[in-house]
Parts: sequence; structure tokens; C-alpha cells
Amino acid sequence: MSYGTEFGQVSRAESESGVNRRSVVRGVGTALAGAALLPTLVGRAAATECCRVCWVDVKPDSCPNAINPASRGVVSVAAGWPRFVAGSVKLYPVKGEYGAAFDGCQDYRDPAYDRDCRKIRELLETSDGRYAEPVRQAVEDVNESGTDDTVFKFRVRDLELEPDDAYLVLVGTSTRDGCTVVGVDSVRVVGGGRR
Repeated sequence: MSYGTEFGQVSRAESESGVNRRSVVRGVGTALAGAALLPTLVGRAAATECCRVCWVDVKPDSCPNAINPASRGVVSVAAGWPRFVAGSVKLYPVKGEYGAAFDGCQDYRDPAYDRDCRKIRELLETSDGRYAEPVRQAVEDVNESGTDDTVFKFRVRDLELEPDDAYLVLVGTSTRDGCTVVGVDSVRVVGGGRR
């Protein structure tokens, strides 16, 4: 659960621990930040071994998923999961390689995604703690498959994208069973990184 709706919002875990992602990232450093935040990100899944993978399509109908970090707009992210616990969804920029089952961009019309939670959690472990929370979301059948999906809108600036970010990892909690839900898509940062 998040407190507040503006850029400086913190989660309940951050509030209770007295540690928030910005103070960790800026005060301790990139490597330690990822390690410090990992229990918050995936601790629930690691503790219960309850993890679900869904397809995620950043900027549906676009490939490559080019995003300019200086944009004052929002980026759409479609996820093949119908119900997330309010305040649980976060989108993490991640650098590096990922052996996904798809080439290039994900496509919501014919998703080909890696269903291995372990691989996505390993990718998430390399995160330096930057993330954005959605400013809007809507449940709809995006790919006309007969089952509901969710479309999120994230402020681009909240992502704090850097030139070498290669993926966006979505993490949330399912209302159906309380399991952690994860998904990943590629991203191409254009026009420089955060300042």
C-alpha cells in the first residue's frame, strides 16, 4: 500500500522500515540498493513460492518500445492479468541481458513470454531500486481473448530511465490468491537518461 499520490510516495514497508527507495539508492549506492530492496520486491513470492508470470506489453502497438526519459507524459503498459491488489503494482527499469522467450518487443496480440518466475526474479535482483507506480489503470480485454487484462499508465519521469536500461519489469500482487505476479518487456531509452 502506498501513502500519497505524488512523486514522493512511499510504500507501507518503506514507511515502517524508515527506508525508502530514493534514500537507499542515493545514500548507499546502486549495488546495495538492489539487495536492500529485494525482500520488498519479491520477499512474498520467495517466502511462499507463490509466483505467477503474465505477459507484459510496454507501449502496445509499438516496437521498439522507445521512451524518452525527459518526457512529461505517461507510458502505457498492458498486462495479461485481470486483478491486482490496489497499491501493489510497480514497474522497475532494469539493465542487462535477459534470455526471454521472445525476440525484441512483446506483442499483446500474440504474446510469447517466458513463464519462469525464477528468471524474472533473477533479472529483478539486478535492479537498482528505481520504480514507478501507476497513476491510472483499467481492466479490459486488450487482446480480445475472452479474458480480462489490465492496462496501466505510468509517468515516464517516475521511472528515472537511464540510457542503458533494457527492460521494464512489472511486479504486483494478485487479488485472486495473493501470489506475486511478474512480467517483463524490452525498452529502448532514447534522448539520454535521467538528470
